[in-house]
Amino acid sequence: MKDQLIRKTRENSFETIRWILGLQADEKKIVKDFVLDKGMKSFLLHHRDLQLIESVQEKIEVLKRVMQKYDGDIKTINFEEVED
Repeated sequence: MKDQLIRKTRENSFETIRWILGLQADEKKIVKDFVLDKGMKSFLLHHRDLQLIESVQEKIEVLKRVMQKYDGDIKTINFEEVED
């Protein structure tokens, strides 16, 4: 049950970030695999470790700045994922 909830939350998070970033083909797969495995918070904190094109990396940085302006440090934001 808990695993299903985590998976559904991460799928929804991925669909949102895919739409915001306008991800295509390779980037879409890379981001989806990472978000489903590690979650949205980890993605936002570690996206620079992924092989994404620079324009996608820049969009992620802009998104992070907006989130931090209104919600504070990414590390402290509750993404409504169940902690392991």
